[in-house]
Amino acid sequence: MRRSLQYRNFIPEFDSSSSMLFSLGNYLFGREEAVGLPPKLPRLLGDIINMTPVALRKSGYRIGGIKEAVGMRALKNIRDKDISNWIIDAYPRRKYPAIVIGSSNGALTHLCCMLGVPWIPQTVLVAVRRLMDPDELKKDAAWGQKAAAVLKESLPDFRLHQMHDPIQDRIMITNMGYFRIKRLRLGEILENYIKETLMPGGTIFISDCDYKWPCKKIDGKHYFQTGGFGDVSGEEYAEGSERIEKFLAREGSKRKKWDVPGPLEDVPEGEWGYAPELEDDIKKLALKNNFKVRRIKYPDPTSLSPAAAEMTRKWYEMNGIEDTGRYLIECFALIEPLQAARTGSVPYWMAFNTKTSFGEMQKYMDGVKELRELYVMIMSNAVEGVGFVPLSAWKDLMKKAEKRGAFIGIGGKQYPFDLGSFIKYYKDLKKKITDRYFLPHSLTLDEFTGLFKKMSEKHDVELKRVYLK
Repeated sequence: MRRSLQYRNFIPEFDSSSSMLFSLGNYLFGREEAVGLPPKLPRLLGDIINMTPVALRKSGYRIGGIKEAVGMRALKNIRDKDISNWIIDAYPRRKYPAIVIGSSNGALTHLCCMLGVPWIPQTVLVAVRRLMDPDELKKDAAWGQKAAAVLKESLPDFRLHQMHDPIQDRIMITNMGYFRIKRLRLGEILENYIKETLMPGGTIFISDCDYKWPCKKIDGKHYFQTGGFGDVSGEEYAEGSERIEKFLAREGSKRKKWDVPGPLEDVPEGEWGYAPELEDDIKKLALKNNFKVRRIKYPDPTSLSPAAAEMTRKWYEMNGIEDTGRYLIECFALIEPLQAARTGSVPYWMAFNTKTSFGEMQKYMDGVKELRELYVMIMSNAVEGVGFVPLSAWKDLMKKAEKRGAFIGIGGKQYPFDLGSFIKYYKDLKKKITDRYFLPHSLTLDEFTGLFKKMSEKHDVELKRVYLK
């Protein structure tokens, strides 16, 4: 049992940062375990869930989320020490040649596995129970000021990004408000952890996702964000469009567009963007302890994925693992770096299940020279949102595999209401890919930086030295 489960009372495990933290922790421990689910849940339970009516599955999805949200009264008890301990308890206590700090990213999780090092997320989610019409954005912003007042007092070194996505998070936000909280200071616990675990002369890598989003500034520590990375821009959320009007009609709403709180200004996006204020503490710590600092910079959540996939293939080759021509598509919180490495599968992480992420992934897969096997894990979020990619498109993609193309966890025509897939995916992955390899040796820092710099020549990513004086 993970020691970090003691902090589950206020940090949901269904979020991106939580899933990436625990999947990386599983890799570093060498622990074969599904992320976010009790490991002994029977696969049959997933099939049983999918036999229920769609309306009941939506309710189940909503109730599952509510269980991981907190009430208003509990907010005053949340402390940075608990968040910091939740992070470091996810990893084995040993010496590391590097530590990564900053933006959440599934492809970055695989880079950390290559180096065999931990990652400290800058952003985590606090979900607060409340009832709200998902199309009442201004009411949610007004409600959020009450919750934010408490959070700002209990977490003075964080900035709050209250996120309200009436498309992709439509089911969940009816019963909970999303606060993604961004760390602006390292704090004593994390500083001590870095000093104790980072080898002398080691490197701190900053995960710097330079992705911005138009948000309403409530005050210097509280922003309200409508929507997020996907297939709809911030401007389209605010201005409306024909496809948004059709989506609202399909969802039974009387609205034709949303009344988005404004005025809007571009700031680091709530879930994926990097807040540079944290860098002051990183530089001070590095100077004082003779650590190096390097920046992994990328413009949006998906832009790191092609480089990470290529680096993984090279990493396998350096460890004598044959080129299987096997690829694994991951999506949002469905990420399995340990099983990818065990099966010799090259992972490609998608930020979401919409056309934007799908198009970038498809472009990468079109350039793969030998595509023998293709396995696809797509997240079912119980919404046919704007930019939804139908099951037929995924099936067409899998036909490109010379030997085999298969869904992992997804079955029949249930998607995107295949809520049983969250239970089935892990055992399905182990069942469908039977090849097994020893885990590859970790890359040295020189090997990693050399590979990354080669990737930066053909992909939109950068690795830069951060000067400390």
